[in-house]
Amino acid sequence: MSRIVAAVALLALASCQGLEDTNKAEEQVAAFHAAFDSGQYGRLWDGSAPTMQQITPRPQFETMLTDMRQRLGNVKSSKQTGWSVNYDGGASQVTLTYETTFANGEGTETFIYDTQDPPKLMGWHVESPVLLQPVRSAPGVAEIGKDPAAN
Repeated sequence: MSRIVAAVALLALASCQGLEDTNKAEEQVAAFHAAFDSGQYGRLWDGSAPTMQQITPRPQFETMLTDMRQRLGNVKSSKQTGWSVNYDGGASQVTLTYETTFANGEGTETFIYDTQDPPKLMGWHVESPVLLQPVRSAPGVAEIGKDPAAN
């Protein structure tokens, strides 16, 4: 019986931590949208996780976000549609999915944050028909924080 009680207590503790980490990541998404809309891409890169910074150098990050904002426009509204928390192997992360209305169309955003305090951006992926239109400037990618060698 004591093992069951201990297991339930451990599960409850993990659930509370997951909720806390999710809430902190949600706050970071709101800050990301504000910085994206105001063109503060360097600030977003500075606050991203080291793994993201290694995979996506600052100039590439800023170029991609500039291109994406030109194509998508500012965020008009965003609604969270999914989330998950992964505490596997010391690389704890929160994944949040949003249905977002941009000035120029709709899209699905996926944010991946580590569980540091504050959470740091590990990846941002946008799926939108707007991004399928021909690129006006230098070729870019609609996903940051992904290792190109992983393809």
